[in-house]
Amino acid sequence: MSPLPYLIGTVCGLPLAYLALAKWVRPKPLPGIPHFPITSFWGDIPRMAKDMRTEGTIFDGKGLLAEAFQSAAPIWQMFVGPSTKMVAVADAQEMEDFLNRATRSRAVDQSDIMLTAFSGTIPYGMVSLKSNDMWRKHRRITNPLMSSKYLKSMTPAIANNARSLIKLWESKIRKIKSKGATCFSCEDDFHYIAIDAITSITLGESVGAVAHARSLIDASDPDVDDFGGIKFQLASLPFYASVGYLLRCIGNATSMPPAIAYIVQQVLRWTPKFNAHYKLVVNHIFDRVSKFRQAVKEARDLGEEYHGNCLVGMIVEREGLAEQESLSDWELRDEVLTYIFGVSFPPSIESPRH
Repeated sequence: MSPLPYLIGTVCGLPLAYLALAKWVRPKPLPGIPHFPITSFWGDIPRMAKDMRTEGTIFDGKGLLAEAFQSAAPIWQMFVGPSTKMVAVADAQEMEDFLNRATRSRAVDQSDIMLTAFSGTIPYGMVSLKSNDMWRKHRRITNPLMSSKYLKSMTPAIANNARSLIKLWESKIRKIKSKGATCFSCEDDFHYIAIDAITSITLGESVGAVAHARSLIDASDPDVDDFGGIKFQLASLPFYASVGYLLRCIGNATSMPPAIAYIVQQVLRWTPKFNAHYKLVVNHIFDRVSKFRQAVKEARDLGEEYHGNCLVGMIVEREGLAEQESLSDWELRDEVLTYIFGVSFPPSIESPRH
């Protein structure tokens, strides 16, 4: 029998098989939620990879996420490979309603990619947990910290940090005038004030990134570019650098499949570089926790009540009291780190200086 019919059938069938396979493996969008056109079974990974090459990040610049936010859509979905979907919510009120519900369902659990990425560094933080008993306990303990009492107690710290930022800008303005320049970029300054503000709010004392940046201005001799702008030296504060490194490790893990990310995270924890950065940050947190616990003990020995003025202080003041739940050292550490990781850091900061 002639093989010609089989050959013709194969030639005609291959394109159809390819189309069927491509349709089967391509991401399946959730109905009713906007998304970018699906042009590959990789979903939005090619666009995110392009953003990483051109912008160095998927969160800034003119890439995928920026375009999605500019579309003013309150909710949209993106695809990481053929099977993983991520739904982004841009409506602040909707997110607040989700997060403030008394009960939490799997509908608002982090994706496996995000859970794995965070679990290598903050395994006991709420951001790394599914809706289990530990998550609910953490929620019960930290929920009162969102009360008006807590927010009012944070006002002086926020105001002090804002004043320090103004002083930094005043120093920079004096410097640009002395150099005959006309402007400077304040992007890095917002990174400094963010780390100072969040450490003030969580640990009761800022790490002094803004003050450190200000101390470098008078001794510096920055160049003026062709546009009359000055680029000031970055503040190389060890705590600031170490948090930035840990956050980049988390960011790198989000670009990997969960199984590979988990292995990489476990191996990374044994590397000297990771341990140096991690211990520097964690030791600083535990040092502050110890000071608050000592202050609480001294107040109780005198028969007085202790009133914490930051996240750690307000959690520690309830430790050991009847009918009050408490966090272990590791759980408290990871919740503090969760707050600290909530701010962004410049990618140029690399290593701690001891």
